[in-house]
Amino acid sequence: MRQMLLLLSILCHFSGVIFSQQQPKLMLPIGHTDEITSAHFSPDGKKVVTVSVDKTVKIWDAETGKLIADLKGHSSSINFAIFSPDGKKILTASSGKDYTAKIWDIETGVQTSTLTGHTDEILS
Repeated sequence: MRQMLLLLSILCHFSGVIFSQQQPKLMLPIGHTDEITSAHFSPDGKKVVTVSVDKTVKIWDAETGKLIADLKGHSSSINFAIFSPDGKKILTASSGKDYTAKIWDIETGVQTSTLTGHTDEILS
């Protein structure tokens, strides 16, 4: 009987360890969900902009790697992004059926302009 209680005690102890280590956690994706097509540092080197086939523009803190902004507005994959010389705006260019270039204000994350008229994808 003692051996049975000892065995049961050991099983309960290890079961608790195993189960406590396997608790489900909610993980939210913060990176791109498809191929990254362009990445550039800001003029001061403090931020990085990435764009993707997933139609998003993401701004990252270059030192910590934390996501600063997730910008959406293109309806097709984005081929290119670059900071303005003063680092206050980003220009993005798309392909697919979108064929637009967009200008974004970095401080607010707002799209300030859409440049139209291209008849094919914009590569840079």
